[in-house]
Amino acid sequence: MKLKLLFIFLSLHFLVSCISEERKTREDEQHKMIETYILKLDDQEVEYVRIMGDLYRITAPLSPDEASRADVKVELQDSIYVNYVMSVFDPENGRGEVFLSNIEEEASVAGLNLDVLASFGVTMNPLGIKYGNPTDLVMGFNYALDQSLEGVKYNVVVPFEYGFGDKDSWVNAIPPYSTLFIEYTVVKIKK
Repeated sequence: MKLKLLFIFLSLHFLVSCISEERKTREDEQHKMIETYILKLDDQEVEYVRIMGDLYRITAPLSPDEASRADVKVELQDSIYVNYVMSVFDPENGRGEVFLSNIEEEASVAGLNLDVLASFGVTMNPLGIKYGNPTDLVMGFNYALDQSLEGVKYNVVVPFEYGFGDKDSWVNAIPPYSTLFIEYTVVKIKK
């Protein structure tokens, strides 16, 4: 009996070690991919901020009109309305294959079935949420929204640990360990 328990323990330990090693390998690969993409942005007229780890928010420099509204930022418990396009990250372009959007034109161009999206509660209207509720959004998207300005278009690179993790998701359209690229605009903030 003791030998059998020892075998089970060692088998589980080996399995956990293999999973941890795969995760570490994926994190290292992802870090290099995101770092290469961010370094390429230095040659473009964009601004980016590291939110945490490899989670980055990217935007073009603010127009005078956007800068004049810079005091209207997303803060905890604000009611906000957001348009978004979600894709699997492409290290060359940022946006990869789109798998979700609440913008009808973007969803149609990506070949998304609007009836299927509707069956999952996705409407072709701005997403209305109370900011700060972690169950409403992918964790990295939630973090990126903090201090976003109303009416400004942002892109965010979401590492898998702040996205869907090591599981298949969104109706198996997203493979495990996928880095996401989310384009969004906060269209309305209600304090």
